[in-house]
Amino acid sequence: MPEYKPVPRLTERQAARFLDMIDKRLPHECWEWTGWCNSQGYGLVSIFNSNFMAHRLAYAVEHGPLSSHSLVCHSCDNPTCCNPAHLWLGTHADNAQDSARKGRRTHLVGDTSPRHTLTEKQVKEIKHSLIQPYTGIGKTLAKRKCSAVALALPVCLSDWLGFHDG
Repeated sequence: MPEYKPVPRLTERQAARFLDMIDKRLPHECWEWTGWCNSQGYGLVSIFNSNFMAHRLAYAVEHGPLSSHSLVCHSCDNPTCCNPAHLWLGTHADNAQDSARKGRRTHLVGDTSPRHTLTEKQVKEIKHSLIQPYTGIGKTLAKRKCSAVALALPVCLSDWLGFHDG
């Protein structure tokens, strides 16, 4: 299981500066982090010369320091939310079950996968060129500007397993 940086107790000044970066609304609404966010949409803040996820800091400001094994989950499913009423401690299994209960744990294939880098049309072209004898895969690699591994992965692995070009 991944570990997170332990979140130490913040000084009053640090906590005040942190809380100033949160757009606080009504108690039942999401309180949006207004600072920098990572590529997954989670707020990041730099304290003690280290980056921390904003929702983990928000939980720690309300409830106290967090260990590296503490996972802070969102009941609202909003990665920028820092409302302590929307945050809860859980395990990775708890988070996965919460996600499944809410219908967010679906297996997406092909173009529907957020990880896809090729379109369905490109995969069809690649598959057809790979099954042709002596087609010169080098041409395909050069045309797609990718490595052999990047070329083979969408054809062979999970994101395209549900894809059939009949």
